[in-house]
Amino acid sequence: MLTTALKALDGRMVRIAGYMYADVFQPTNIREFKLVRHTDCEFGAVGHPAHLIFIELGEPLRTSFTTVPVTVEGTFHIKPFAGPDGRTWALYHMDVTKIERGDS
Repeated sequence: MLTTALKALDGRMVRIAGYMYADVFQPTNIREFKLVRHTDCEFGAVGHPAHLIFIELGEPLRTSFTTVPVTVEGTFHIKPFAGPDGRTWALYHMDVTKIERGDS
């Protein structure tokens, strides 16, 4: 899953598009969410760890939940996250400085 090209992105600025995972529990003022490749991607023990990025919006950025694609820009990190079952649920994290909604 971690190719040489992917490892070279660790700590670098990237721009990537995807969908907000639907487990966001508030409709507005969102600071953190999971970005997935497709709307049918699953998170957790049954999901594929390379299909998800934990997104953290930098100050003062906030967003609202949407079902349309979003594009984020920021610093990409390889930062594996293990779930309560001990399995790796996600591999990536981004500190985001810009977010754009596909419907704007």
